[in-house]
Amino acid sequence: MSDVNTAPPNTPATPAIGYRSPSIAPPARGINVRIVLFIGIILCVVGFPIYHLVRQNLSGGITNHGDYLAVDLKALGFFELSQSNPSMDDIPSKYRALDGKRVGLEGFMYSTTQAGDMISEWQLVYNIQKCCFNGPPKAQERVFAATRKGKLVDYANGMVRMIGTLHVDVKKDTSGAVSTVYTMDVEKIESL
Repeated sequence: MSDVNTAPPNTPATPAIGYRSPSIAPPARGINVRIVLFIGIILCVVGFPIYHLVRQNLSGGITNHGDYLAVDLKALGFFELSQSNPSMDDIPSKYRALDGKRVGLEGFMYSTTQAGDMISEWQLVYNIQKCCFNGPPKAQERVFAATRKGKLVDYANGMVRMIGTLHVDVKKDTSGAVSTVYTMDVEKIESL
């Protein structure tokens, strides 16, 4: 006789462990919290930078903060300006529209005309290190700032936020090269 266990002819076979009959639905399982957390973290890590880039591209780096418009200094100068025959038409319309508006800009103070701890005129640039290694910034990549009525302010070595009235106008120096595009009458400076 063989060693195989066989059930008697009229007795149902015992199902294997883990086997479910097709007529019995599997038990409902709750949402796996670990999977939800994992997906959430991935969405934050990948989604936030993508959201930030898309928002910056759509707005041109301009965000309304109620009493002033926050403007991304890097976006403000990210366009080609003809050095031989510059005109206001070279400046994107969204930045020309900022002329006379109260804006906030973040960057680094850089003074070539004044020395000391207190200054009344300076340039605001996006990144001092980039300026030093890649040459001076182009005219459209900096904002020439001054306090109203020559009031002195503390020179800041780190990043600052300036709030004031922005003026947009292409000006040339005596040699015909572009000297300024943006100037600002500064009302307030905050160290960041």
